[in-house]
Amino acid sequence: MPHKLLWIYEEEKKMKAKLKEAKDMRDREAVEFAQKALVTLYVRFGEHFKMNAKPDPIVAERYLKAAVILQKDHPVANYRLAHLLYRKKMYTDALFHFERALAGSDLEGLNESQEMIANMFMANCGIFIARQALTELEASNENPYIDFDEKLVGRYRGEMLEAIGEMFDNRFYRKIAAEKEEYISDEKVQLILENNWDAKQVVLCSMDDGVHLYFGKHQPISLEPTAFRILYFILKAGGRPLTGGDIEDRFFEGLGQEIDLDLLRQTINRLQRRIPFWDQIIETVQVRNPDTNRDRRARKLADGIGFCMICRAGDILPDEG
Repeated sequence: MPHKLLWIYEEEKKMKAKLKEAKDMRDREAVEFAQKALVTLYVRFGEHFKMNAKPDPIVAERYLKAAVILQKDHPVANYRLAHLLYRKKMYTDALFHFERALAGSDLEGLNESQEMIANMFMANCGIFIARQALTELEASNENPYIDFDEKLVGRYRGEMLEAIGEMFDNRFYRKIAAEKEEYISDEKVQLILENNWDAKQVVLCSMDDGVHLYFGKHQPISLEPTAFRILYFILKAGGRPLTGGDIEDRFFEGLGQEIDLDLLRQTINRLQRRIPFWDQIIETVQVRNPDTNRDRRARKLADGIGFCMICRAGDILPDEG
């Protein structure tokens, strides 16, 4: 079993054991604490398998469903599960979990961006559900025992499904750059990736088949989760240099899994070898440690190079919790 999967299963096993022990002792406070910790773990695992180099939506869905079984009103678990169900075209189920996500719990809720995205997807769920219903209604036209207004159905299909439906169909990606964040269409994503030839912008793109790095005329490079997170933090920081310790701190917050400095250095070294344009996009500089008064190696986005992140509207990025 791969090391990362072993870590995941071992963590789940330990959490379940703690929950069982608390239940056996009939310690309500300990049960609540252990259950909350397990839910948090399931949500992290769900996002891990959804954002993996080779995403596994089946495993991601299983963990997120386990989370909402333990805490049915967990906003983020419902939010992420709803997106997976939406991709499977299970619009009624997706709508149910988006509503739960927006309702939240007494202590937790979605952030403003997530609320806006959830409402947008709920509207689209409604459109697809309506489209399915009207399609079935139109199909019944061949039934001689059913009489309905063909003109009325045609008008609704033309006005609502084509105009409104197409508008929502084309707004399912986020483009996040230093200057702003915007929602863009499938077509706009393809235009960005196909016309990024001037070698002045690095693009990280998260799609169903994983995360890929684009730069100039070079072939896109696929990134596994650890490499993606490290590179994301460096690029997102822009011109501000990040030391190994800075990246380690962000990694703790972003994934909830410990990473030591040796592994971090090894991953960066592998990235340098794999990415032929590394020196064009990343600068290595020395920064002074105020505590030791010694210089430390740090990395930053190269001067004159821009950066943007493209992901599905419902994806949770490493610095978004």
